[in-house]
Amino acid sequence: MNKLLYIILLFPANMLQAETFSDPMLSVIQREKGDWVFIDRDGREVYWRGFNVSGSTKHIEKGFKPFRTADDAEIALQQLKSKTGANIIRFLIAWEGVHPAVDRIDYGYLAEVVSQIKIAIDKGFFVLVDYHQDLYSRHLFNADSWHTGNGAPAWIVPDDEYPQEYCGIVCVSWSQHNLTNEAVRLAFRRFWENAEVNTTKGVRHVQDEYVWQIKHVLQFLKDNLSVEEFSYIVGLDPFNEPVDGGMNGLSAEEWDNLRLWPFYQRVRAAMNETGWEARWVFAEPLVFWNTNAGLIAPATGGHHLWQSPGQGFVFNSHFYDAARMSWNLANVKNKTYVKSFQEITEEAKFLKMPAFVSEFGMWLHGQGSKDTNRMLQGIYQGLSTQVTKDGVRQSFYSPFISSTQWHWDYYYGNHKELQNYNSNKLMQSKDAWNDEDFSVVANWGTTYNVSQKIVERAYPRRIPGELQHFYFAEGGEPDAKGKLSHWASLKLNGQNWLENKPFVWLTWKGKPLSAGLELYLPGWFIEKPLVVITEESIDIWNNEFNQTSDITIIKEGHGARVSRAPSNEDRTQFVLLTAAENIPNTKRELLQYQLDESIGQHISPVSLK
Repeated sequence: MNKLLYIILLFPANMLQAETFSDPMLSVIQREKGDWVFIDRDGREVYWRGFNVSGSTKHIEKGFKPFRTADDAEIALQQLKSKTGANIIRFLIAWEGVHPAVDRIDYGYLAEVVSQIKIAIDKGFFVLVDYHQDLYSRHLFNADSWHTGNGAPAWIVPDDEYPQEYCGIVCVSWSQHNLTNEAVRLAFRRFWENAEVNTTKGVRHVQDEYVWQIKHVLQFLKDNLSVEEFSYIVGLDPFNEPVDGGMNGLSAEEWDNLRLWPFYQRVRAAMNETGWEARWVFAEPLVFWNTNAGLIAPATGGHHLWQSPGQGFVFNSHFYDAARMSWNLANVKNKTYVKSFQEITEEAKFLKMPAFVSEFGMWLHGQGSKDTNRMLQGIYQGLSTQVTKDGVRQSFYSPFISSTQWHWDYYYGNHKELQNYNSNKLMQSKDAWNDEDFSVVANWGTTYNVSQKIVERAYPRRIPGELQHFYFAEGGEPDAKGKLSHWASLKLNGQNWLENKPFVWLTWKGKPLSAGLELYLPGWFIEKPLVVITEESIDIWNNEFNQTSDITIIKEGHGARVSRAPSNEDRTQFVLLTAAENIPNTKRELLQYQLDESIGQHISPVSLK
């Protein structure tokens, strides 16, 4: 069969000529540089920063939900919102929770899911609903196995259709099962090939069953959320971290075109049928597409699709530094991850869809190459930064990638999970799943496991025009050995400003819109009076501005929201915020002038030397 025929089969004619995809809250447009961004009803660019909620969904004792109860959800989500100012969560659900038996949907489970989602929306979170799986299903594992899985219900993986699970003589981590456990690999292959499964009600097909229950979930959520609440649902992540399980003779390119994307098109059709036509499929690539693990699991690459999928999709990548989590002993340094995230934005541009990173993180308590704070600081830098060819400063045009970090576990260290129902394997510590140790919070969400300044971050929410670049400097965070990571300053006319100091810098091409700028500042950043410099004004903020200022800062939880009215004309604007003590009063006008001059020359002032 030739490639043209493949394209015709994969992408129906109505998808090749998709109409404008939008809803009253959000839509997607292509920018001058070729990338795609979300915009709101006022024409402002929309950006998100948040967390996964949470790995507890993998637990039987939590009922496959992020929270045991609505009361727990209320406490945890309020903590998350107040402390971090996050505006999105990736809300995990499980196939097993939805679809425990053939032809049965557990509406009690879905009612509890909806109650927790309502709480999140009431706090002001946008919600990405995520069908989460790892190693396909816990029902593929023996009671005394080293590890377990999560995802598919027992009836989808009947014992008599699968070999005994076995990771190997040496099993260095749970993820190795994806490569060496034939039971897990067979389950993935059967899913992508829509294989037959014998059930108590006759022969069914695995992927058909999956799509069937997705439709019921989508309909239930739509019917049980108000119109306003539903507007906060941004979309569906229908399959966490797709693993091929063996391509059966296909190349990675063919697998993407003939296995993965036909599934996403089925999900797109299911969403269109159930009132989700203006919500996005957050489509994840093959999990190994950009891995840096080396020969263990070579990267399969991108730019594979023979035809654009059409509108209604988001390129939803994950990023974990597999090399440093295994064999790479080189420490994370300034700009370490810039290239990795540029690959993500380039793939999204190729696919003609927005980019999103729904998982990233690092094990806690790491040192050296595995230092947790340094790695997270580097990842956050990569999410908002591209660099000039000489590598010495931030590119004037640097796309900002919205993201959700893995993860915010309210129950960290206080779990009661029996792994594979084995009473001799009561999992209580860490994340209580395959020895995972990622949660940024502990002690029922009251303390942090990583640096506060890395968890509580400044970020842009709404831009009244086109964002050019954004940089948030934490001011130098100590690694496990106490060494500070000073990665950015402002360099103008040969002079360095704000070396080793926290600052927020944002520039955008303003447009005459009906709504203005929204920028979030974390609580620790506003503990001292701030100097706020724009191209029009210089002000000091200490709980309120004078009447002539064009910037407004209002307390929000532990942090603050920065607002600025939109421009009356197309022009480049900027804002710099830092502690007032960091810039002497006598030098503020000089700095303002130099910033304005730099922006006029389309040169970012952010130095990364």
